[in-house]
Amino acid sequence: MMKSYLNKGLSFIPVDAKLTCSYALTEYNILLNKSDNNVKSQNIVTGLNISSRFKSAFNVELGVNYHYNTTTTSNTSIENDIHEWTATSKFHYSCKNIKAYIYGNFVNINNPFYEQDNIDVGFGFEYKINKIGIKLSGKNLLHLSNMEWIGIYNTPYYTSTSLYKKIPGYLLCSLSYRF
Repeated sequence: MMKSYLNKGLSFIPVDAKLTCSYALTEYNILLNKSDNNVKSQNIVTGLNISSRFKSAFNVELGVNYHYNTTTTSNTSIENDIHEWTATSKFHYSCKNIKAYIYGNFVNINNPFYEQDNIDVGFGFEYKINKIGIKLSGKNLLHLSNMEWIGIYNTPYYTSTSLYKKIPGYLLCSLSYRF
């Protein structure tokens, strides 16, 4: 396994750039149908995220990530490749007693069995009065009723496809007191 990242503030504007990369290789032997098989799984994750640090009430975070996973089993036809792209954006507002943000995510998942796109939007708002805080937030607002997604599982013995229902998005209002 290998992980690395580079975080660099840009000198000409108040922006930070972070480049991440990780690689994991897993390999093991199994006995399948009285035959020795080697299972090899490779996982690669890369990403570039940019966040501003302006001395104003508004700031932004933008990012793009790529995730690739492949699993192969020797002496069989079992092979699975998954490609996942994610684009994210988050806009922050902070002034005196008010903090707020809105965000949006786009995810594209692609493998030989299916392709799926998912869009997620949400927000958060907090107002503080001395030690009391009032928060209102929402997550996955485009899927308030429910959301389905497909899970594909690949093992040396079988490949299965399952359809799942995700917990729907929500709206949450809360009150807090800090001691």
